[in-house]
Amino acid sequence: MESNNIPTYKFLTALDALQPHWLYNGGHTFSSDLYKTEDNIHNIIEVIKRGDERYNEFAKMLEFMPKRKDATTKYLQTRIPLVMEIEQKYFKSKENNKLVKTLSVFINHFLTCIEHVYLSIGLPRFILDGRKIFWKPANTDAWEGISYDVSIIPLDQIFLEYSLMNDQGHTDVACMLIADINSIKTNWRLLVDGIGYYYEQAYREVCINCCMAIELEISPQVHSWLKEQTVTEPKQAIQNAVREMGNPLRFEIFFKKIAYDALRIYTVKETASLLQKLKSLNSIRNKVVHDGYEPNEHESSEAILATGRFLRAMWVYRKPLISQR
Repeated sequence: MESNNIPTYKFLTALDALQPHWLYNGGHTFSSDLYKTEDNIHNIIEVIKRGDERYNEFAKMLEFMPKRKDATTKYLQTRIPLVMEIEQKYFKSKENNKLVKTLSVFINHFLTCIEHVYLSIGLPRFILDGRKIFWKPANTDAWEGISYDVSIIPLDQIFLEYSLMNDQGHTDVACMLIADINSIKTNWRLLVDGIGYYYEQAYREVCINCCMAIELEISPQVHSWLKEQTVTEPKQAIQNAVREMGNPLRFEIFFKKIAYDALRIYTVKETASLLQKLKSLNSIRNKVVHDGYEPNEHESSEAILATGRFLRAMWVYRKPLISQR
């Protein structure tokens, strides 16, 4: 690329890979040169396979063993060296955090494209979790390490009861879920999908998923509560009332009249803060849907944490024997 007088940067980092997968086993190179226009991204991506003469050198620089035990996700994981060369003009700043955030956008776009073309669904996304990242101008030899702020969501706030369990405790939860074919509730699935969207940097989808997860928990229970307040239980009138009251009022009723006991795992101040964050999320979701608003990273991470803390309270309240192990 430098031979074409196009100034570029080279980056060296690692992808997470669940073996086996053709992308990581084949040592593939992807270049956009044939499709270069003034507006297109000019880049070259190399996935370095074992057996490549550079593999051991890069693995040593990146400080990973071929296989490692991931303490959070509980599976054996492999990291594969990745070299990416990108035009300098796409990097508006050389400040370390801005540099790696832009790089992560390009890498995750690459992984998304691989999913779409080859239907390789479920490729782990590139996360700024402290993994080593090096860079250099493409016409130089020496790699320089980049120090950056770790950007991961503290999921222990959501899955606290899971986090406190040993492996046998996790097995108990898995067995409980396996025993019921309908055990994976839609709202939890929406939250987990939202976490995936966050690491894909699809922040609109994060906020939409999280708000849907909350509505699925709250709206049916507010409907049932309102029905109990009537004498004749007028079905249509109740449905109209629940729909027209809007989410902020539904949230207020749910917190005050329906889920008071479940939310007692938090202090009064924490509960009030959680309610306000759910209302804020609802406002963001409305702007996304009606105005095309693009949430930022902070708003998306806050959406996940607020939704997760809310669903956690519901789960702990309903499954006390499991959640207290």
